[in-house]
Amino acid sequence: MPLAPTVAAARLARLALLARAVAPALAPVATCLVGLAASFLLWRALEDQQVRRVHRSVQSELAAAAHQLEADVGDGTRALGQVARHWDALGDGRARREAAAYAEARPGCAGVARVGPGDAVHWVDETGAGARTVADLGGGPALGAALREGTPALCYPLRSAWGGTRTILLFAPHEPGSPRGGLVAVLRADRWIDAVLHANVAAGYALAVTDGAEEVYARRAAEDAYRGLEQSLPVDAVGRPWRLHAWPTPEVVEGERTPLPALSLAVGLLATTLLTLAAAAVRATRRHAADLEREIREREAAQGALQRSEALHRSLTENLDQGVYLKDRDGRFLAANPAFCRLVGRGAADVVGRTEAELFAADPDAAAHAADDQRARAEGRAEGERTVAVAGAPRVVRYTLTLLRDGSLLGLTWDVTEWRAVEAQYRQAQKMEAFGQLAGGVAHDFNNLLTVINGFTDLLLEGLPAGGALREAAGEVRNAGERAAALTAQLLAFSRKSIVEPKVLDLNDVVAQVGKMLGRLIGADVVLATDLADGLHRVRADRGQVEQVVVNLAVNARDAMPRGGRLTVRTRNVEVAAGADRRPGRYAELAVSDTGTGMTDGVRAKLFEPFFTTKGVGQGTGLGLATVHGIVSQAGGHVGVETKLGEGTTFSVLLPAVDGPDPRAPGPRAGAGPGAPRGSELVLLVEDELAVRRLARAALEGVGYRVLEAASGAEAVRIADGCADPIDLLVTDVVMPGMGGRDVAAALRARRPVTRVLFVSGYTDGAIVPHGVDGDGVAFLQKPYTPRSLARKVRAVLDGLDGLDGRDGSDGAAGAPDPVP
Repeated sequence: MPLAPTVAAARLARLALLARAVAPALAPVATCLVGLAASFLLWRALEDQQVRRVHRSVQSELAAAAHQLEADVGDGTRALGQVARHWDALGDGRARREAAAYAEARPGCAGVARVGPGDAVHWVDETGAGARTVADLGGGPALGAALREGTPALCYPLRSAWGGTRTILLFAPHEPGSPRGGLVAVLRADRWIDAVLHANVAAGYALAVTDGAEEVYARRAAEDAYRGLEQSLPVDAVGRPWRLHAWPTPEVVEGERTPLPALSLAVGLLATTLLTLAAAAVRATRRHAADLEREIREREAAQGALQRSEALHRSLTENLDQGVYLKDRDGRFLAANPAFCRLVGRGAADVVGRTEAELFAADPDAAAHAADDQRARAEGRAEGERTVAVAGAPRVVRYTLTLLRDGSLLGLTWDVTEWRAVEAQYRQAQKMEAFGQLAGGVAHDFNNLLTVINGFTDLLLEGLPAGGALREAAGEVRNAGERAAALTAQLLAFSRKSIVEPKVLDLNDVVAQVGKMLGRLIGADVVLATDLADGLHRVRADRGQVEQVVVNLAVNARDAMPRGGRLTVRTRNVEVAAGADRRPGRYAELAVSDTGTGMTDGVRAKLFEPFFTTKGVGQGTGLGLATVHGIVSQAGGHVGVETKLGEGTTFSVLLPAVDGPDPRAPGPRAGAGPGAPRGSELVLLVEDELAVRRLARAALEGVGYRVLEAASGAEAVRIADGCADPIDLLVTDVVMPGMGGRDVAAALRARRPVTRVLFVSGYTDGAIVPHGVDGDGVAFLQKPYTPRSLARKVRAVLDGLDGLDGRDGSDGAAGAPDPVP
């Protein structure tokens, strides 16, 4: 019995010795298996990551395409429903034109027809002449139910009835919930949905639209290999169970594919092989030289680190946007990354081994390059900027040169053209903002002074006899005041701080009206020609400011033709595509061309700067083109210039197109007539400036109004509380110490709801908007105003016509004075 434990212990000892002997032999195998497993697991994970990226890409593109399709179905249904519901109100002729316009505007629309009540089908055009009854249209029970119930519907006619092409019937009732019939639009599914899902919506994907189990539309059949990557979303199509499906194509999958999985697998296999060999070498040499084993491990580690470092630096230099190069002591290029080769327009083989003198033999700045090398070698570093020609275009390049320990030079270059352009734009914007702040700051006080000067001068002129010396002197004062007001308006226009009243305009109508005075303005030696496009897009802008743009450009053109010439004003419609330097969309263009002297590049660069002029002293303010730029920018437009010395200049003004009513439709205008309108109502006048308050009171009492005056908002409320008579109108300054104009109006209307309000201010829009005075329906008069313009505005507000005569306080075009009585 005692022998049994001894035998067992001996066996265990032999097994331990065998394990120690076999373990070194199994180590390489184990290393190989682990390395292979890790490599394949990493490769599989990276492949799965690529598949997930494809899934996310399909989901993102599908969501955008589904939203686009759903929005177009809804827009089409609403637009057709609008025509159907208003058919009787529009009349048969106009309704047919609206329906035909719908068919023409809707991509893939084969025609529009009236159906019901009953079985008759009446086509707006002859597209569907073969279908005369509802049965001919097809559509099955869905169309019949929609006719009976008066609900919108989508249904499908027989393919054979429409030339074998999949078509869709879109039905909109004349009256919801009533079997009165309606309009049916016949849509070719392929053209319609192709137009909705155009080339840049889900580009590169196979798309399909299904209605239950039936396919409505398909774009590019999905390949079997990618069927498993299908994604789908429901689409709200007038109650139909539509779904939009998308599959990636080989191009999309290849676009998401990277060489990283294969590279990781190759690196893993290589590492596994190396580790296996290393394990075998260690097994073979362990018993002989422990020191040699340690040295081998250190060398392997150092070699791996060096390889990783070299790979990292190579990857960095090859993928940098900045150009990197290395020169030897003799100035020859030892290496250059792709970015530098692109910058100099040469291949790597043409760069390496050459000097800059050989590489840039035709460059006049080659000597400067050599001087930079010498400075870097003398000081250890050199940097700067230079302009080089890249693909024939000048580019600004910044560079640094660093001297390395072995005497070679490391160079780094990068293109800073866009940075410098942005810096120049930023400096220009800061300068314009400074001028704008200056203009806005002086506007209030200056406008108050001009109101007093021009207003009391008008009152003085009314009391002076015609032909007298005093009347002539007062007239000169009045004219000077008007010129000062016009100059203030120009300052506010170029700084985009002027108060405007945008309206829908027809530029052709503006040109026609202004053209009546341009002939006298430009002189007899300049021929005026107009080329006005038919069907011109309408724009939204202030009419007076647009007239000022035309006049300023015409005057500028006249001054460029001192010996006469031809001035052409042209209009046309312009479509700006995506990717241009302006916002894409529809524009109306107003172009003014002359045959004058043209301009140099230096003049053109400063063209729109305020106070810049090429005219002599006293011949111009330098605000004309700056004003044009400010007005057009404030309207959301763009000003372009094309010029050539000795041949002339063309200024092109682009204003965004809008939809709106006919701007030439006649309407009432307050205050029409040669004289100031009179009244007898009670007016509460609130103005903190004594001189302006005296002028306003004299002007209003002079045309019959009864006036209560207050020097502050609090005083105005006290006067209103103590007045037993109805106060018909409150005329109040907007910005006052303590209680502002809006607070006065709110307090007075709480006590007297029927009292009308007219706000007055010499501040610009940027200053009065924070005080709550802005928006449609607010009666506003801009300082400086005249006694006549104040009387007209007061009459307009009392008569309920406020806003019809403008917000700027003038009786006509900007800067035009009242006629001298």
